[in-house]
Parts: sequence; C-alpha cells; structure tokens
Amino acid sequence: MGGKPTRAGMHIHLRLAVIMIGLLLAACAAPMQQVEVRDQNPRDHVLRAQRLFSEGNYEGSLRESQQVLTLSPDTPPADEALFLIALVYVNPKNPKKDSSLAMASFTKLITKYPVSAYLDQAKTWVAMLREYNKLQRSCADTIKENERLRRTNVETIKENERLKRAQTETTRENAKLRHIIEESSKIDIEIEEKKRESTR
Repeated sequence: MGGKPTRAGMHIHLRLAVIMIGLLLAACAAPMQQVEVRDQNPRDHVLRAQRLFSEGNYEGSLRESQQVLTLSPDTPPADEALFLIALVYVNPKNPKKDSSLAMASFTKLITKYPVSAYLDQAKTWVAMLREYNKLQRSCADTIKENERLRRTNVETIKENERLKRAQTETTRENAKLRHIIEESSKIDIEIEEKKRESTR
C-alpha cells in the first residue's frame, strides 16, 4: 500500500504535472494580453517611437507612432506622432526616405493641430521641403538642358566635320578647274598664235 511508486505511475504523474503547468501558463497569458491592450498609453508609444528613432530603427519608430494615431487619433500626442512620422520620412539616413510622405505628415499636423507645440517646426520643414523640391526640379531641368546641349554639340561637331570634308572636296574641285582654265588659256594662246601666223 505505501510501497514505492511504479515507473509507469511516476510517468503518468509527470505528464499530468506538465499538462497542468501548460494550462496555468495559458490561463495567465490570456488575461495579461487583454490588460496590455486596454491599458495602452499613447504617451508610452511616443517615448518608444522617439527612442527607436534615435537608435535608427525607423520602421519601429513608424510602427509606434502609428499606434499613437490609432489610440489617440484627434488629440495630443497625435501631433507629436505626426511630427515623428514626418522626421522618419525626411531623415537622409532612412533607406525608405520619402519627402512627399514627410510633407503630407507635416501638412496634416499644421492643419489638424493649429496650436501644437510642433506647429512652427512643421511650418519650417514644409517651407524647406518646398524649396528642396523646387531645387530638385530645377536641377533635373538643368540636367535635361545639359543633355540637350551635349547632343546639339555632338551634332555640331558632326556637321563641322561634314563641312570640312565638303570644303576639302571644293578645294580639290577648284584646283582641277584652275588647271582646266590654265590649260584652256594655253590652248587659246596657241590658237591665237596660229591664227596670226596663218594671216602673215
């Protein structure tokens, strides 16, 4: 009755213990996840977004900033989240940099949060991005114009070569004509002399 447990009995007890631990862990995990979702604080996401941004984790910073906009779409710190999103997209170190998305976030901040602490900075960024875009267009136009001029220059060089060849050909033709005229003049002189001799 109070003898040693059999090997098979120990095995069953061990299995039951593992199953019970698994059930307990599952039961504990489910309520914790629900509590985390309910108690999310937008400010915590802003702080994480700032930290990730400073670490160069731009995708993580975007994710956290988007979470702020989900949790607090029309009230601060949504303005700060928009500002961070714009900074992520305008950052030259970000491989997925996109100035048009940055401009959209800055503009949304300006129109949606006219009393935001980030308003003046956002307006400055918008002005700088507009100037940058204007310079980019101007640069692209200059490159196109340079390419057009280069093609024109190549065509001009080809035309000059053609004209040189034509000039060389004309010089040869002139030399031939001069020779023909000289020969013709000699013949005319000979004919005149013969006429004079015949009239004597």
